[in-house]
Amino acid sequence: MDPLSIIAGVAGVATAGVSLVEVLFDTIESYQNAPKDIVSIARGVQDLSIILDQLKQVLIDGRNMHTRWLLKSVASAIRQIEYVHAEVWGLIPRGGSGFDRVKWTSRKGKVRDLLNKIETQKSTVQLVCTTLLLAIQQKKVTKHSKRRPDNNSEKYARSRLRRQAENLVKTAHESLLSLTQSLHQEEIDGSPTDASSQRQQESQTPLVGGSPTTAPVIHVSRPEQDSPDDNDHVSPQKTPDETALWVYDLVFSPTAERKAQQGDVMPRPDDSNALIIRNSQGTDIVLASKKPMAAEVVDDLLYDWTHLSWHDIKETSETVRADPQEQPRRAPTWSDISSQDERRTVVEEPPRSMLEEE
Repeated sequence: MDPLSIIAGVAGVATAGVSLVEVLFDTIESYQNAPKDIVSIARGVQDLSIILDQLKQVLIDGRNMHTRWLLKSVASAIRQIEYVHAEVWGLIPRGGSGFDRVKWTSRKGKVRDLLNKIETQKSTVQLVCTTLLLAIQQKKVTKHSKRRPDNNSEKYARSRLRRQAENLVKTAHESLLSLTQSLHQEEIDGSPTDASSQRQQESQTPLVGGSPTTAPVIHVSRPEQDSPDDNDHVSPQKTPDETALWVYDLVFSPTAERKAQQGDVMPRPDDSNALIIRNSQGTDIVLASKKPMAAEVVDDLLYDWTHLSWHDIKETSETVRADPQEQPRRAPTWSDISSQDERRTVVEEPPRSMLEEE
C-alpha cells in the first residue's frame, strides 16, 4: 500500500468537503426556506475537512512511525467519508425547485442519521490523528530525555495527547450507542418499509436459550471484501449499522480479539448491557454497552498503528495524570484584580524626591 496515495486520498476528500460546504452555504443563501439542518450538516462537513487536513500533515510528519494497518484504517475512513458526501449531495435541490417541505419532513430520519455519521467520522478520524501524534511525541520524549532529563515539557505534551486519545475512545463508544438509538428511533418513526421493518424486528430479539433478549442489535451488511485495494463498486448508501461496524473494526476490534485470545469472559447476547453488531455472515459481535477501558484500547491502537515498542507504549500512559502544571487555574476574583491594580499603582508612583522638587 502506497503511503503517498493514501495521503493524496486524504487531501482529495478534504478538498471535496470544502467544495461541498461552499455549495451548501450557497444553497442556504439561495433558498429562504432552506432547513436549518443543512447548516448543521455544512458545519459538520467543514469540521471534518479541517481534521482531514490535520491528518494529512500528521501522516507526512510520522511517515516513519505508522504501519500498513494504520494506512488501511485511513483508507477505510476515506471511503466512509466519500459515502457521506454522496448522501449530502443527494439532499441538495436540483433545477432551482427549492426545498419541498413535505419531502424534507419525510427525510428527517435520514438527516438525523447523516448528522450522527458525520459526528462519528469526526471523532474517529481525530482518534487516528491523535494516536499518531502521541506516537510521534513519545519519540520526542525518548530523544530529549537523553539530552535534557530534567525538562518535562515534552512529557506534559505527551500526557495531554494520551488523555485526548482516551477521551476519543470513549467518544467512539458513545457513537456506537447513538447509532443504535438512531435505528430504534427509525423504527418508532415508521420510516422502514414493512419488509425491512420485519427483518429489523427479528434481529432486535435474537433467541438465546429459547427466549428473546433485550439487547439492542445492529444488523449490518459488511462488504465481502474490505481491502483498500478493492476497486469493486460499492453503493454510496451507507446505513448507521454499517457505520457502527466500521467504528468497531477500526477502534475496538484489536482489543476484543486480544481479550478473546487471552480467554477473557466477554459479554453474552442475553446480558442486559450487551450491544450486538451482526454482520452479513450472521456472526454476532457482542459488546458491552458500558464504556470499555479506554487505556487498553489506546495501547492496542498504538501497537497496531505505529512502530512503537511495547515499553514505549506503556510509557505513554505512565504520566497521564502526573501533570501538576496542567491543573485548572482558579478564575481571578475581583479582590485579586483590585490588589493587582494597587500594586501597579505603587510601582508606577513617582519617587517622593521628584514630588518635593515640584
